[in-house]
Amino acid sequence: MKSTFIALCISSLFLLSARAELQFPDFAKLSPADQQAWGYTVNINKGANPGLGITISPKAAKACQGARLYIRDEQHRTLAEVNTGLTRSPDGSLSISISLQEPLRGSSELIIYCGHVDGAPITRNFGGFTFRLSSPQP
Repeated sequence: MKSTFIALCISSLFLLSARAELQFPDFAKLSPADQQAWGYTVNINKGANPGLGITISPKAAKACQGARLYIRDEQHRTLAEVNTGLTRSPDGSLSISISLQEPLRGSSELIIYCGHVDGAPITRNFGGFTFRLSSPQP
């Protein structure tokens, strides 16, 4: 009885440690073909007022579950976490536009939570994509 209990405890610990965390790959690091397969169109402005504009095709929009913007300081501590809205167009596509009005000394990133899109490359433990916004340094 005692050995069965120990075996059960060890098995439970193994299963808990094997739990996989969701992955959020950086969209900019995907190949252009993979970006197109996912159905995202991304426009990045790195000028004086940096910003990010994303349009998600109707097919890919069906897999979207939301978006969150993180703003961090130079030590990577989270200063703000904002649930952002995705605007739905009449054709079913989604879009979001973010612009930084003031320079940040840290970093900001947008995470779009989504599931797999048919025809797109499969990523293990996929949870969505990360989009990084860079700010001009003051």
